[in-house]
Amino acid sequence: MNLVIDQRLLAWTLITFGGVVAILAKYAFKPLQQLLAEREKKIRDSLEEARKAREGAEVIRREGEARMNEAREEARRILEEGRRMAADVRSEAGRAAREEAEALLRKAREEMGRESRRSVDALRGTVAAISLQVAKDVIRENLDENRHRQLVDEYLQRLKEAHGNTQR
Repeated sequence: MNLVIDQRLLAWTLITFGGVVAILAKYAFKPLQQLLAEREKKIRDSLEEARKAREGAEVIRREGEARMNEAREEARRILEEGRRMAADVRSEAGRAAREEAEALLRKAREEMGRESRRSVDALRGTVAAISLQVAKDVIRENLDENRHRQLVDEYLQRLKEAHGNTQR
């Protein structure tokens, strides 16, 4: 009997198990498979989006590096341009200073030439006045050779004194 009950129990267990499996297959396994398939699809989509985002980030990083390199190159070019402009300004300032110095030298030389001509003209006038004075004195006196030399020496001495006084 024990054996019969066991067989019956076994049969009912198998029938119950088969029924549960059939019910689960009809109502639970398909929805579970769909849920699992949807979950798997979401995970794959998420992985694909992450891969695309990583690729996009890599592209953005490369673009950023390229822009940084361009900015560095532009900064280097601007600095080089600034250095070149500073050198040009220094060169121009030096050239302007040389031109100004040359102009001042030219003016000074011209002024010295004018002053020299004025001095020569004044000296000529003085010599002429002295010569006239000497001639007047010579004409007034009938001089011998020694007296004549003495008068000329006196006038030359006066001339030196007069010229020395005008320079002081």
